[in-house]
Order: sequence, then structure tokens, then C-alpha cells
Amino acid sequence: MLFMQGLGYDLEMNSLSQPQSRQEVLIEANLKDLYRAFAVPRRWQLLAKMLFYSSAQKLAQKMLTFDQEIALYGLQIAAKHLLAHYAESVQLTGATLLPSGKLIVAMNHPGLTDILVLLSHFARQDLRIIAAERKLLRALPNLSKYLIFLNESTQLRLSTIREVKRHLENDGCLILFPKGGIEADPHIDSVAAIESLASWQTSLTTFASLSDQIKFQAAIIKGVRHPKSFKNPLLHLRKDPKERDWLAATFQLLQKQYQNYPIELTVTDSFQTSEGVLAAAKKIMS
Repeated sequence: MLFMQGLGYDLEMNSLSQPQSRQEVLIEANLKDLYRAFAVPRRWQLLAKMLFYSSAQKLAQKMLTFDQEIALYGLQIAAKHLLAHYAESVQLTGATLLPSGKLIVAMNHPGLTDILVLLSHFARQDLRIIAAERKLLRALPNLSKYLIFLNESTQLRLSTIREVKRHLENDGCLILFPKGGIEADPHIDSVAAIESLASWQTSLTTFASLSDQIKFQAAIIKGVRHPKSFKNPLLHLRKDPKERDWLAATFQLLQKQYQNYPIELTVTDSFQTSEGVLAAAKKIMS
């Protein structure tokens, strides 16, 4: 599902030119994520589809509405509307994200609504988000205009680097999940969240080398994962910690009782070096 993975104003709302095909792409992606969460073997997926289809369809419709609203109202307002379905409140602390100039925003990635939290409180129109190449994201054309896709292919990765370089040279803003994967929510496991910072340096150094006079800020999200979702007894069915985490996130996405935990977004001051922003991020997580 969109928020469990690890993210233009041309009016593409009518460009639901093939709405059914886009909807089917989203439904199929959501179903696959549900099959994974509940460890449904292939032979039982036809039966499971009947159980999960309604949930997958509702999630797909929310994604399509989100994409349409980006075209109508802009990314920030669309993100606020979608976030309202999954979070009751967001507390903002720290600095303000720089409104202009070359900026790399390093975000931790506990998953679920983390990117919506940032986007709903960040008004820059020149932002781009580094995102994994996924068919689901391509089915959201208005959102895709804000994404720079990263592919495993060496040639395509070089193309991504060139696109990022052009964007930064034009004084753009880049939002980056430096680890490149899901991380612990600092409210759940601050030790694991801090340990994850060690993997940020390589990405930050790589992107920082693409242009000069880049400023760095970190946006640290806490509380997007509800502690009670990790206490659901069904989690004991999954032995792999990553799969238990995936199932807990699925419960939170589908059940309102796990969507009332207060979320915190803390932004660091701006720094001229990646080392400075990493130290500030560690302080927030401690």
C-alpha cells in the first residue's frame, strides 16, 4: 500500500483518461500488500481476494482522490486531506524548512503516513522526492510529477543522478529517505532509530556532491506507528521481525483504533554539511 512503502499542476484530473485501469493497478498493489501482511499462500489468494477486495478498493479510491486533488489544489492541501483520514493531530517543533534555495531534506522513514506529514506542512512548489520505481506510483500521475524515480538499473540510476543534479542546480529542494528503507519509529524504538542514522551518510554525501552551496535540514517524524498495533495477538503468527512490522502497519492502516496517536514533526536548523544535520537528527531522536 502506498504509505507502507517506502513517495505539477497540469489538470490531470480529467486525465483519468483510463480511470479503471489506474484503479485496477492500485487495487492489485494493495491486494498484494495485504496477501504479504497476512502470509496468504498463492493457492489461497483467490479466496483471500474476496475478503480483502473492499479494503483494497477503498484504499485505491483514496489514492486516486489524493492524486486528483494535487491537480486541483496543490500537493500540500491534498496531503492534508489524505492525512486527515489516518491521523488526528500533528505537533510541529523546531525550525522552519527553508522556503527557497538549494536544500536537501533528510527524513527518517518509519513508514505509513510519514511523507504525508511532511508534505502537509511544507509549501515549497519546487520540491522533489526520491522514490523507488513502483507501478503503483506511476498510476498517480500528478504525484509522479513531484517524484524522481530510483531504479536498480545502473543506467537508470545514472539518469536519476543527472536529474537530481539539474534540480539542485536550479535551486530546487530534494526530499530524501537516506537509508532507502523502513526504519524504526523513534517513539517505539529510539535506539534502533538512532542506529539507522549510520546508514544516512552515504546517500547524503552522494547527493551533496552534485552541486555546491547546498543547505541540509532533517525532518524527524515520531509517532506515526501506534504502539498498540504492535501488541495485536495476530502478530505472533509472523516470525520474521520485518513481516511482523508489516502486519502491524497493516492493522494500523485498516483500523481506526490505531490512528489516534499524536504525531510529532521536528525540523532541524539548516546546516552546510551532512555531518551537522546528522548530529542534529540524532539529538532529536535521543
